[in-house]
Amino acid sequence: MTDNQTRSKQPAFFGSLPRTGIWTVVHLSLGQFSTILVLSLAIFLFTDGPLWAQIRGSHFNRIIISYTFIPAAVAAALAYNQHLRLSAFFSATLAIGMTKLVLTALLVMLIGLLPR
Repeated sequence: MTDNQTRSKQPAFFGSLPRTGIWTVVHLSLGQFSTILVLSLAIFLFTDGPLWAQIRGSHFNRIIISYTFIPAAVAAALAYNQHLRLSAFFSATLAIGMTKLVLTALLVMLIGLLPR
C-alpha cells in the first residue's frame, strides 16, 4: 500500500488542518481567514475595556469598530493575494461577518451566564 493510499484511508479529523473550506471559496488562505476573524473578535472583546467587565453596558462601539475592521482587512488580504475583485470582497466580508456574528453571540451569552 502506498503512502497516498494510507493517507486517503485516515479519518478526516486526524492530521493537519483542512486545506479547503469557505476560505478557499472566497480566495483567502486559512491563516488570513482565521486572523481576520480572531482579530475582529478581539476588537469586540476589548474595545472600551474588557467585555466581561461591562456585559450589561452598551456594545455599540464594540460592534461598529469590530465590523468595520473586517472589510478593510479583507480588502488588504485579497490585494495581497492579487485577487481583489468586488465579488470576492463581498463574499469574503459576508462569510467572515456571519461567522463573527455567531461566535460573538455565543461569547456574549456565555460571558453573561458566568456568575459575577
